[in-house]
Amino acid sequence: LTQVRPDLPLFLKGHSMGCLVLNTYLTQNPEIAARLAGVVFSAPFFGPPPHIQVNAGLKLLAKAISGVLDEFVIMGELALHKICRSKTYMRQVITQRKAVPFLSAGLFYSFIKNVERVHTGAKQWTTPYVMVLAEKDYIVSTPEAKKWHSQTKAPVRQMRVMLGAFHELSK
Repeated sequence: LTQVRPDLPLFLKGHSMGCLVLNTYLTQNPEIAARLAGVVFSAPFFGPPPHIQVNAGLKLLAKAISGVLDEFVIMGELALHKICRSKTYMRQVITQRKAVPFLSAGLFYSFIKNVERVHTGAKQWTTPYVMVLAEKDYIVSTPEAKKWHSQTKAPVRQMRVMLGAFHELSK
């Protein structure tokens, strides 16, 4: 991290999966986190959405598959009616197979491990932050983000839930 103007406070911003990466990076590099004025988390991926249940069996299966079949593709469901109201966009997705979410087995297992790491490190999080959540987010878990928020020890921490809002990726 380099700061162009030392007289200005330095904020970092992450969105969705970038929040997972940013949180993991700052937790593993507390000397950098200590230099920040704050972090903005926008729709943070601090856990899968409630419709995806990750249990011990799924974790074990993901670990086994990722070790031998990393290129194995996992197709996720795309409940358009829950994430988007645009009939034009919905028509494009259906007719052109556009924006169908998928992950490799390795990436899926990486998400599982890193989400657990984020929640384990929540009690050590002391960097000031603002978290912005969408009330109707179907892609990331608002309850998991709220859970992380309740466990942090940051002296300045804010959470804003935008009523009626969907995830940015649904636009």
